[in-house]
Amino acid sequence: PVRSDGAALLQLLETTSIDVLDCTPLQLGMLLSADLLKYCRPLAILVGGEPIALPMWQTLVNASHLTVYNVYGPTECTVDATLAVLNPAQALPTIGRPIANTRIYLLDAHGQPVPLGAIGELYIGGAGVARGYLNRPELTAKCFVRDPFSAEPDARMYRTGDLARYLPDGNLEFLGRNDHQVKLRGFRIELGEIEACLADHPQVREAVVLARGEDSDKRLIAYVVAEPDETLASTLRAHVAAALPEYMMPAAFVRLDTLPLTPNGKLDRHALPAPVIPVASSGRVPRTPREQLLCELFAEVLGTTAPVSIDDDFFELGGHSLLAAKLSNRIRATLGIELFMRDLFKAPTVAGLGQQLGEPHDNDASFRVVLPLRVRGEEPALFCVHPRNGLSWCYAGLMRHLDRSVPIYSLQARRLSTPGYVPDGIGHMALDYVKQIRSIQPAGPYRLMGWSLGGVIAFEMACELQSKGAQVSSLALLDSRLDSSDDPIYAFNRQSIISALLKHAGYEIPDGAPMPPLTFAQRQDILQRGSSPYAAFNETQFEALMASAEYNSTLMSSYAPNAVFDGDLLYFKATRGLLKHQSEPETWRPHVTRNINVHPVDCEHDAMMTPEALQQIATVLAAQLSHR
Repeated sequence: PVRSDGAALLQLLETTSIDVLDCTPLQLGMLLSADLLKYCRPLAILVGGEPIALPMWQTLVNASHLTVYNVYGPTECTVDATLAVLNPAQALPTIGRPIANTRIYLLDAHGQPVPLGAIGELYIGGAGVARGYLNRPELTAKCFVRDPFSAEPDARMYRTGDLARYLPDGNLEFLGRNDHQVKLRGFRIELGEIEACLADHPQVREAVVLARGEDSDKRLIAYVVAEPDETLASTLRAHVAAALPEYMMPAAFVRLDTLPLTPNGKLDRHALPAPVIPVASSGRVPRTPREQLLCELFAEVLGTTAPVSIDDDFFELGGHSLLAAKLSNRIRATLGIELFMRDLFKAPTVAGLGQQLGEPHDNDASFRVVLPLRVRGEEPALFCVHPRNGLSWCYAGLMRHLDRSVPIYSLQARRLSTPGYVPDGIGHMALDYVKQIRSIQPAGPYRLMGWSLGGVIAFEMACELQSKGAQVSSLALLDSRLDSSDDPIYAFNRQSIISALLKHAGYEIPDGAPMPPLTFAQRQDILQRGSSPYAAFNETQFEALMASAEYNSTLMSSYAPNAVFDGDLLYFKATRGLLKHQSEPETWRPHVTRNINVHPVDCEHDAMMTPEALQQIATVLAAQLSHR
C-alpha cells in the first residue's frame, strides 16, 4: 500500500498537489528517505502517533518549504491535545503547548503538580476528554478521573500514562511512556533515553529499544534502521558506552531495513524479531594460552558449552552488563589484569581484548603458582597440576564441562614466577603445592588431577596429604607415565624441546640433522606463522618455560615413588601413538591400594587438552566428582 511505501507516497503528493499531510514519524522517515526535501511545493505536515527522534527533528527545522507540526494526543482526548511548530529556534524535540480548550497537568504519584522541570505523569483535561470506554466501566474509572483543578463540578481528566516535563520556555518535553520504563537488574531504565542515544549516531536512521525475556533473563534489545555494516553492533556499543551507564547497554543490536508498522502507521512492537543468539562459532581458534583462557572464561560466564572463538562478540552471544561485570571480575581474579567494563564494550572479543590488554609481561599474575580458574562453588575444589612446561592454563577448558558448584584451581611451576627457584625433586614440588592448596582449602576432601608430569606430582601430593591425615577423595591421572627412563614423553633437553616446537609449527628439520642457529626473533616468527601458542611469550618468559620443561624432564627421569596412595586411581589413557607404552597404567599397581579405573581417550598424549579430548575426560570426571 501507498502508506507504507515512501517513494509511492511521495509520488502521490506530487501528482495530486496535496497541501496538508498527516502522518507518523515512521511514515515521514520513509518520505525523507525518498527525497522529500527535494519536494518543491509548500507542504504542511502534521506528525503524531510516535515521538520524533532528534535527527529527524533537526532535519525538519531547516526545511524552509515545509511547515511541520508535532502534535500529541491520545484517542481518549479526541486525538490532538498539544501542538508544536518546528522552527530553527526550537533545537530539541517538544510537543509544544495545549491547544484551545485543553488543559495539561503534570502530576506526581500522589496526584500533585510537579515543579517546573520535574518529570510528571501527563493528565489531560478540557473539552476533548472522552466519556470513557464502551462497556468497560472498571477501565473507565481507572483512566478517566475527577479533575480537582477545575472549577466545573463534573470535570474529568484523562490519565495518559505518558511522562513529560515543562521546559523553561513553557513547552512540554515528551519523555515516553510510564510503562516504557523497565526495571532491569535493580536499575530503573528509561528506554527512550537509549533510543535517543542510538538515534544520535549518524549511521542510525531510526531506533527502538525493547526489554525482552523474563526475570533474570530479561535483556535490552536495540533495533536500528541502518545500512548493512559488519561493524555496526560494535560501533553502536562503543557509542552507547560513551554516553550512558553500563546497565543501559543493549545486549544485542538488530539491524533492520525498516521498522514494522501497524495498519495505522504506528510502530508494531510485536512484529520486531527476536535477536538471533549464536550458539556455535566459525571464528578463529585461540592462538595463545592466554587467548585460550579468555575463551573459556567467556564460555563459563555466558553459560555455554559451545566453544568460543577469539572473534566471537561477548554481547552477541547473549552477554549483558551484569555478565560483563562478572567477566571483568573473573579476568581480574584469574589473570590479575585490571579490566574495566568500558574496555569490554570497546573490544567485546577475545582478539580485541588481547590488543586492549597488551602482551603478558614478565611479572604477569597469570604465571603465578596458583591460577584460580573458578573460585566460587560449594563443593570441594578440583586442583589441577601443570604438565612438563610448567603452565596450567590448559585446564581452563574444564570450566565449560564441570558443574559450577566445583571450584577449579590450577598449579603452575614456581620457576616461572621465581626464575631462581630450583626444587630438589618431584617430592619437593609436591610439598610446595600441598602448602598452596591447603591455604585455599584447609581441610579435605581433596580432589587432585594432573596431565603427564602433573599426574605424577598429583600422586605425590595425594600421598603427602594422606600422611598428614587429610582425606583425598579423587585422584585422576591423564596419561602420566611412571616408567620414564626411556619414555620420549619425558626424555627431552632444551634443544630437543625447541626442535619439536619448530617442527610442530611446520619448520622442516631433516632427521638427524642439527637445528640451525636461529635468533629469538627468527624462532618466534616461525612459531607465529605456525600458530604455536609459544609465539606469545617474550624472550624471558620463553627461556623460563624451556628451563622449567628441561629441568622437570630431568626430575622425572630419576623419579621413583616411595609412597602408596590409599584409594582408587582414575586413569585416562591416550590411545593413539607410542603404542609400546599402552600397558603402563598397570605400572602404578604397586603404588595404589584399590582399583585403577582406566578410561581410554581417543587422542595422542600431546592432545589430551584439546576440546574434543577434554569433553571425553570431563564426562567421566564429572560423574566421579558427583559421588565424592
